Amino acid sequence: MIRKYVFILVVLGLFSVKASGQVCIGKLVNGEPQFRKNPDELLENYNAFIAEYADMKVHFTSVSFVRSQDSAISYDYNLVFIGSGFRGSMGVQLEGDELMAVDKTTCITAECASSMFECAPAHGQSCTPCTNDGDCIKIASTESMLR
Repeated sequence: MIRKYVFILVVLGLFSVKASGQVCIGKLVNGEPQFRKNPDELLENYNAFIAEYADMKVHFTSVSFVRSQDSAISYDYNLVFIGSGFRGSMGVQLEGDELMAVDKTTCITAECASSMFECAPAHGQSCTPCTNDGDCIKIASTESMLR
């Protein structure tokens, strides 16, 4: 009987982690974001996801944390991917000192890629618009984009 309850708790625990749509990618150290996951692995996984599921011909070559300008609209930080004239970003929520990527929605642009705060993830799985009326592509998934 105890084994059944342990199994149910383990299964429920697995579903709650998956359902949250977040993965710990970093930590604040002396107030500065630091990667906990290997940035090269994050890039590889993000590029693979975009190529396979979004069918986009882009290649991102760097990834960094950017503090959001207005956490009332967007997340505490953005995980920003730069490369080949495009910028992609996903929200990062601060939970204690851990940086949790909201890794099931991303926003990608070429037309306002020079601004870190346009075409950026906003609460509610949306993207902020480009102020120059450029295209901002939102990609949402039931799968993690970083694993």
